[in-house]
Parts: sequence; structure tokens; C-alpha cells
Amino acid sequence: MKQELPPFISTGDPGSFAERTLKKRLPEQIDLVIARNRLSGRTARDLLGLKQELESGIIDDPFVGFTSQKKALCDEERSVWAREVSRYERRPWNGVPWYFAEALFYLKLLLACRYFDENGDFFRVDPFRHEKEDELFSDTGCIRTMAAVSELLEVVADPKEKLLQLIVCALWGNRIDLSNKHIAHDAGRRILDYDRERILVDHSGRLRELLSNAGRVDIVTDNCGTELGCDLLLAGCVLGFSARSRVYFHLKKHPMFVSDAMEKDVEKTVSAFVCNGSPALEEIGESLYRYMDEDRLKLRGHGFWNSPLHYTDLPKDLAGTLAESDVVIFKGDVNYRRLLSDRHWPKNSSMEDIAGYFPAPFAALRTLKSEIVVDIKEETAAELDSIDPDWMVNGERGIIRTVVKQPRS
Repeated sequence: MKQELPPFISTGDPGSFAERTLKKRLPEQIDLVIARNRLSGRTARDLLGLKQELESGIIDDPFVGFTSQKKALCDEERSVWAREVSRYERRPWNGVPWYFAEALFYLKLLLACRYFDENGDFFRVDPFRHEKEDELFSDTGCIRTMAAVSELLEVVADPKEKLLQLIVCALWGNRIDLSNKHIAHDAGRRILDYDRERILVDHSGRLRELLSNAGRVDIVTDNCGTELGCDLLLAGCVLGFSARSRVYFHLKKHPMFVSDAMEKDVEKTVSAFVCNGSPALEEIGESLYRYMDEDRLKLRGHGFWNSPLHYTDLPKDLAGTLAESDVVIFKGDVNYRRLLSDRHWPKNSSMEDIAGYFPAPFAALRTLKSEIVVDIKEETAAELDSIDPDWMVNGERGIIRTVVKQPRS
């Protein structure tokens, strides 16, 4: 008998973080785009219309009124959107699966900005570029932080110890998420802080062994800025273990979740490493450029990363390439949610049991910023509820979870 799946986390779940996202966080992002960009009156009106739609509108074909932009998506992308929107068409925004609503929102925001319109003022212009640059170059942002981290790690002689510290760095870098400014502002830069009590599932030792012996590592990225900087430091360390090793960065094709990384964000970050004034970070930047030239550090975009689908629906081409990896690292909250299909799993469920379908060994590194978590004992969850009622959403705790299970036949 087939086991019944738990329901999707919904924007209509009363008092939930998903509901708060729909009512507060997404409208605030529209306000941010309007405030920080010089927009035409038409674009501003469409953005305000989207804001009103979130509050009282219904799900409909996102390309209505934007037909000319539809051709910028490939046939598969258009087919996916048509199919998924049809599942929820004519329903209000406040009663649909959370991840679907978020993915649709960012597509509609880009369409309103004429991002895909060759004749539009914002053709291929990232509406969140100012926030990304602030996080990259501010006094407490990526470059200052990475310079400090690289100088601290220069004195670590043991490559495996350095790798372990960079795994922890990659975990806590995930706290700096510009779509959740409260957490980003209060995160500090404690990214080398190995506090075992705050890492609720800690497979860092297992991941270190996987990475130090890997021929190919794939990193499915999350945020640019400090988190991407941490990911690049980790990639540089992995590539230093063996001349046969390769690292693939999987990136969004177009802007999403304010600070999600695209290929140009990687290129801009590596360039900033080289030009920052810190000898240690400059050396890392130069080595990353060399790895790119040698085709050992590869940047890959794919429409799936911007799609409303979960990892149970990986397209065949992407599933095939990821299956060739020795270990895939999934960064951040959304990738964790997509591995679990963003459902109301009991907290003591097993990631291995739920996501054993994935075609390669993988690790999930995320700080908790949404109301979904597995691999947590009931008594542990109860204790956390009593000492910190917001432990699932405030970014104060993290998970490093590896799954090295053969795909089911």
C-alpha cells in the first residue's frame, strides 16, 4: 500500500512563516524594487498591480499581458509553467503550496520589470542588483568578511582541518539571505563559529571525507554575497586536493529570491576577490580564475532552478549530469525544502527515507529559516520549542546532513 504523503506547506496555513511571506515579505520586495530602481510608469503600475494581486487576486497565466516575453523561456520551461499554473488557476494566492507561490511571484515580478523584453528598459537588468552590490562591497559584506576568513585560514596547515572549517563557513554563510533582511542584518559574521549545539544535525566529518576524496563535486548554490564567497572558498579548497577534481556551480538563470546567485554574480565575486587589497584573498581569486581557465571550476545555469518544481521532478538532462557527481551539495533553505517537496513532514522523519530518490550522494547545508525540518528527535524539538519558539525560522541553527544512499531501483 502506497504511503500517503503529508500536505504541502501552504500560504494559507494560519500564523505560519509561509503566510507571513505572502502577506509581508513578498510585498516588501516589490516596494524595494520600486524604491531602488528608476522605473517607467508602466513598470511601476504593473509592480503595484502584482502587490494588489497578492492580497486579493487569483492565480492566473503569468504571461497574460506579457506574451512577447514568453519566447525568452525554452519550450520545456513554458510547458512546466503552463502545467503547474493550471493546477491552481483561479485559486487565491493565500491557499496554494508555498514554494509554487514564491516561484510564480518571482517570475511575475521579472515580467512586470520587462526583464525578458528586448525592447524594455530593464532587459536582462537584475532588479535586485543594488542589494547584491551592497552585500558584496559593504563594510560588513562579502569581500571584507572573506578577506578576514582567508587570512585566518592561512595559518591552518592541515588541508583536511581547513576543509572542515570551510564546510562550517559554508553553512553559516547561508544566514546572509537578502530576502530575509532581519536575519541578514542580525547574522553578524560568525561564519567560522563551530558551535555544536547550534548545528542540530552535524555530518561535517562525513562530508569532509566525501569532499577530500571526490573527483567531481556539484554545488547547488543559494545566495550570492557572503554565502557565495564561502562557497567559492570551499570550492577552491576542494580543487586543491587533486588535479583531477572538478567543481560545478549550479546557478539561477535569472534573478530570484532577491539574492540568489547567477553566473554573473560568481564572475563579479571572483573579480572582487582579486581586486580587494588582501593578499590572501587575492591569491584565492587568482587560483579560482586559473581553475576556470583549466575547466575545473564550471558554472552552469538551468531553467529548473527557477522553476516551481521540486527535486522529485528533476528533468532528465539535469538528473543525468548530477548522477555523475561524487557528492552534490545543496545550499540553503529552498533547496532543502525542494528535496522534501516542501511538505509537512514530522520532524523525526528521515531525510534519507524521503529523499533517497536522488541520483547521487548529497549533502544539505542550511540554516533554519522556514518551518520544515527532519532528522530531529521529538524530545529535541520539544526542548527547542521551550527555549526558543522561533528556532525553525530565525536562522540561529543549522544542519549539515549527508545522504549516501544508492538510488532506489
